[in-house]
Amino acid sequence: MNLLCFDTTSRDASIAVLRDDEIVLEYNFSSRDDLSAMLIPSLEFLLRSLGVKVAQIDLFGVSVGPGLFTGIRVGPPTRMTFETSFGVSFASDSACSTGSIHRFTMG
Repeated sequence: MNLLCFDTTSRDASIAVLRDDEIVLEYNFSSRDDLSAMLIPSLEFLLRSLGVKVAQIDLFGVSVGPGLFTGIRVGPPTRMTFETSFGVSFASDSACSTGSIHRFTMG
């Protein structure tokens, strides 16, 4: 199972791709006022680095807070865009931590 998880609830955003419960690649970046402009290019960069297409992702995970107001307003709408555009499944949790990733992958 391929999982793409992202957390935008703080100034330090995080994106990770997991394959069968192992982190394959993680990308962390800081943003000030440009998180919404950086998120999609960062997601594309990560997937391209792995040679993975969006269609190969089985499940997406997104952090929904608590956290910075702007970050929380960026993550869930990005999730909705992926759901609508690609017909993918999403799981949401309070943080994309190791425990949350386990809940995403194991139910």
